[in-house]
Amino acid sequence: MGTAPVSEPEPIGPSPIPRRTDPEALAGYLADESRRRGSAEAVYLPHNEGEVAAVVAAAAQRGIPVTVRGAGTGVVAGAVPAGGWVLATERLNRIGPVAYGEVNGQNQPMIDVEAGATLDEIARAAAEHGLFYPPNPTESTASIGGNINTDAAGSRAFRYGATRDYVEELRLVLADGKPLHIRRGETFFDAAGRLALAGGGNGSGRELVLPSCVMPAVKNSAGYFVRPGMDLIDLFIGAEGTLGVVTGARLRLLPAPGPVLSGLVFFATPDEALTFVEAARYATLRTRQQDGPGLNLRAIEFIHRSALELVREPYAGRLPEGAATAILIEQELPPATAAGGDFENCPAVRELFALLGDQLEDERASWISFPGDERHMQRIIAFRHAIPEQVNRRLTYEKMGTDLIAPPARLREFVTGCTAIPLKHDVPHATWGHISKCQLHVNLLPTTAIERERALAAYADLARMAVALGGSVAAEHGIGKTKHPYLEIQYGRDCLAGMRQLKETLDPHAILGRGNIFP
Repeated sequence: MGTAPVSEPEPIGPSPIPRRTDPEALAGYLADESRRRGSAEAVYLPHNEGEVAAVVAAAAQRGIPVTVRGAGTGVVAGAVPAGGWVLATERLNRIGPVAYGEVNGQNQPMIDVEAGATLDEIARAAAEHGLFYPPNPTESTASIGGNINTDAAGSRAFRYGATRDYVEELRLVLADGKPLHIRRGETFFDAAGRLALAGGGNGSGRELVLPSCVMPAVKNSAGYFVRPGMDLIDLFIGAEGTLGVVTGARLRLLPAPGPVLSGLVFFATPDEALTFVEAARYATLRTRQQDGPGLNLRAIEFIHRSALELVREPYAGRLPEGAATAILIEQELPPATAAGGDFENCPAVRELFALLGDQLEDERASWISFPGDERHMQRIIAFRHAIPEQVNRRLTYEKMGTDLIAPPARLREFVTGCTAIPLKHDVPHATWGHISKCQLHVNLLPTTAIERERALAAYADLARMAVALGGSVAAEHGIGKTKHPYLEIQYGRDCLAGMRQLKETLDPHAILGRGNIFP
């Protein structure tokens, strides 16, 4: 897209803002990884928040929809425009120096980033100071603005949480073109769920009223995050670009972890795999409670037989006979252990190996990569990436991947439902996910129109199952334009009416993120 022609700038704001209008240049901005395609009249490429504000203000005056696009890595069509203008953040990619500030009474490292900065770029900037930004959605080329808009998480959420946990300040442009800068810990809704926006043209005179919705007690990116007494900043995190345009953020960083042991362990049955998962979760949570030196996994990933089948052929002879399920794990090791190279005597490793037991006897059944073992590490990374690559090759229709999550106490019921429902509807599928958080991605892969109808029925059943268990229909991808029916399953019509009213208060003409969250 960087070499596409740029049309004559439209005289918006104090200086013309680059825009693209010819079909060839627009083409690269009309789709994302959902495989859905939209339409737009123009794409604007602002360089700073002032230019973003000018574009949004002009759109508001004319009633033109504005769709914000970051790196286009989303899978629910959130960045796919439904007409109007695309506001691309690719030139809003500056990253400031690391600075220290107070968070919960402690001096913490933080970094200012613009919305178009990618996770890779942020990781490199933090690493220069011996720090890191913990959330790690699968696609490291994703932009931080997109991650904020969906409250993305990733495999390390088991130890480090999600995007919301690291956003200390947020910079936005509201639907009328006015900027709004929010610092965590300064502005709260009252106990009745009300807050009056005031000051500096930031929506003075508008009262925000949170809807009466019951939020599931799990990681949740379905609709708006609402809770009486909550911080205002949390309303905009996960709002999918429908309440304001994120232009930048201040992120909290952590000291870089020690070297990482990675493992890919194969089990003969899902039951055996889940037994290990339950034991590993228990041991990890006990270590955290005691603040001791034992097992403290940062990631536990589940790969069901339906996903393994996709790579049987390319990995012929390299997978253990009879393997039906795989578990991927990551354990950080103390830096001192790495320096000495005595990995197997580390308390965490000893505890992990004790849990694995007989699985370690077959070298093919347990691919363990110690720090510095480049060959085994690349082997695990390649295997991890091979499965979604195979899924994408098999897509006939737009992507139909669930983002379901349930309370960990319902782990076995949840996994049973996620694996049985696609079979009941006779739909080709592949299932894997962040089992440490009881979150699974069931990828439905219909190849005919009849299978597609069955896949839609299966998706609805999966959503109802997750909600019945106390979970959510969207843990980290958001609702976008592809999951509207499941949001109603999650909350019901009254809650959604309240969310829509909140949207209308901040965006009365519904120009921002049109089609996201609400049809």
